[in-house]
Amino acid sequence: MNKEINLWQVDVRPFLATERDPAKFCFEKGIVAIGWGVPGKPLSKEEYWEMGKGIYAKDTHWVRASTPFLFQMKENDLVWLKDFEGFYYLGRIEGEWQYRDEPEFLQVGLPNARKCKLFKVGSDAPGSIEHGFRTGSIVQKINDFPAHLFSRISYNRLSGEEFYAVEEDFMEKADVFGLLTNSELEDVVALFLQRDGYYVIPSTFNTEENYNFQMVHQSTGERAFVRISPNSVLDPNMFSRFPHKVFLFSPVGYRSFEVPLSHVVALKKEDMENFFKTHENLMPYSIRIFLDWKKTKTTAGSSM
Repeated sequence: MNKEINLWQVDVRPFLATERDPAKFCFEKGIVAIGWGVPGKPLSKEEYWEMGKGIYAKDTHWVRASTPFLFQMKENDLVWLKDFEGFYYLGRIEGEWQYRDEPEFLQVGLPNARKCKLFKVGSDAPGSIEHGFRTGSIVQKINDFPAHLFSRISYNRLSGEEFYAVEEDFMEKADVFGLLTNSELEDVVALFLQRDGYYVIPSTFNTEENYNFQMVHQSTGERAFVRISPNSVLDPNMFSRFPHKVFLFSPVGYRSFEVPLSHVVALKKEDMENFFKTHENLMPYSIRIFLDWKKTKTTAGSSM
């Protein structure tokens, strides 16, 4: 499958009309669906659009969700869903739009549907997908390349067939750090430092200070500040007068220390990579998929 594939996420949770979880309903029925019903049963998406305009024209959520769902989604596109328990589903669009006016579809509030082969993934997903479900968008096209890549690999693995092409040359040369979101990189660094007895202080994330988050040592009570730079070289000397311990991490590297700074620790990229491999079960979804793909290819190559 080499044609251009779009990646979507559809948040069906706002359409809860009964006690039935709408994402689980989609999974059971093999569909992806959204709400906004109309009287009768429109026979085409164009007819539905005209009927919908008469009812929902001033509803920006309807316009922003229905436009891509009706007119931009296509067969073999990939789509992510999320249920109320926090579990993610990944599926492949298998058909055109349909208006489902059966009572069970109307009761759950999901009359606009497309056939979709869905698989239950688990409690995490690529970082940009997890972030997207916090934005409030009902239907959202995902343009993040790593998310596309990991979604294609994931679908192939879940379905048991190599349905989607994966850029193997790119993956062979890829630096996994370049495929992570900022949040995923923060998670990995935090996990790495917790091995040494540091605990994360959650309220310090996403501050506008010159660090990503703070940690505290479980036995000494020592405060430590963590600074991460995904794409640029970090200069440890800028923290020379900082009154607390500082952990730095940049996959790109660091400027040389002008003088020894005992309170500034520049974490090594190779140590982090070894941590991925020795603690794979703790890693974010994207890293686990990347490592699994690498192992699969290595096994396949050694058996030839």
